[in-house]
Amino acid sequence: MTLGDDPGRGALEFDDAAAAAVVDACHTLAADLQDLEARARELANLPLGVGESDPDLECARQLARLVRALAVGGDEVPNAASAAGLLRAARVYAEELEQQVREAARGYVEHDDAVARSLRDTSPGA
Repeated sequence: MTLGDDPGRGALEFDDAAAAAVVDACHTLAADLQDLEARARELANLPLGVGESDPDLECARQLARLVRALAVGGDEVPNAASAAGLLRAARVYAEELEQQVREAARGYVEHDDAVARSLRDTSPGA
């Protein structure tokens, strides 16, 4: 593929505002996911009100145990598959994406500065 006669065609540009917006969105998402994970852990400790305190209702106690395991993990549900575990994994992904965008922005600026210096240093009359 050729760029043709248009010198601007094919030029790489980095949109600082878009990168900043992605970083902000990732940061907000990670904070929200952390709050939701904490809320799932809080809710797992509350009584469900399905009769789990009645000694004659073993099925209610089993249901309450399963609901708690779905919230935070337990014998029936691995922690990573629980609501809290899935929220934690999503939060970690958002934090990693935020860091990758920050590094890409920093790398672009550093590379652009290095190319500009190189061009200045090698241009006639420099």
